[in-house]
Amino acid sequence: MFVLEAKLAPNKWCQVDRVYPEIHQIKSFFRFEEDAKEFKAKLKNLLKKTSGMKESKKPIRIRKVS
Repeated sequence: MFVLEAKLAPNKWCQVDRVYPEIHQIKSFFRFEEDAKEFKAKLKNLLKKTSGMKESKKPIRIRKVS
């Protein structure tokens, strides 16, 4: 299982669905790493295109959880 997280502060990460609640149908948990990578790329593109979100754009990582 893999989770997408966004950086809030040094050493503080949170699930992307909690960081970006204004994006509907966003997922944080994925069964396969390939799916997580694909969704991360789509999310980053969406954040680049959305003008109101540029200020709140944060680094995103994929973390493996058991």
